[in-house]
Amino acid sequence: MIASVVVGGVLWLLAVPFRFLAWGAMPLGAPAGGLVGQCASVRAALWTGAVGELLAVVPLFVVMRGCRTLDI
Repeated sequence: MIASVVVGGVLWLLAVPFRFLAWGAMPLGAPAGGLVGQCASVRAALWTGAVGELLAVVPLFVVMRGCRTLDI
């Protein structure tokens, strides 16, 4: 969807911050998940990860709430 809105020559300018945040969060999430799994249980670690993934989408919905149409 982003690729259809952004001009091809500057698509990498938009993709780099997303990749930086995604790959930067992995080294933080792995030890956090291991700690929750060791201290609580594996089931608690999986539920924590699932809820975290669902909450990660909330900012997208907040931003898209003001958009009524997508001008392409």
